[in-house]
Amino acid sequence: MSEQQDLLPDALPPVRWVTLDDVPVPVTPHYAGLVFSTRPRIAGASDGFDYFIKGPEIEVVVAEAVGYELAARAGLDVPEWALCRASHDEDVFFASRAMRVRSGVDQLIARKLHVNGDFLG
Repeated sequence: MSEQQDLLPDALPPVRWVTLDDVPVPVTPHYAGLVFSTRPRIAGASDGFDYFIKGPEIEVVVAEAVGYELAARAGLDVPEWALCRASHDEDVFFASRAMRVRSGVDQLIARKLHVNGDFLG
């Protein structure tokens, strides 16, 4: 087995699945003028947590999953995520656990994971 093949099992984490208990409702922006391009919704799930739901367009689901994994590997704190189906729908959605997190830029600056701090703010 090659060294590259040895790395493959750790390349992607196992995908978690949650079942939504509630019908997802649209998320409204807290800031005037903020636009959500992925039409996020929020719903409670069978594990007792609320999740932000995005999709079901495959491009949105994949982009969110890849983005969360890349951010985590860059050292940023990201909420736990899963794939889900709503009980009334067979489509697959991306779901990220609702939680309070600081902005990614704040985390990069605090951890000194940047090259030009003046550029970040």
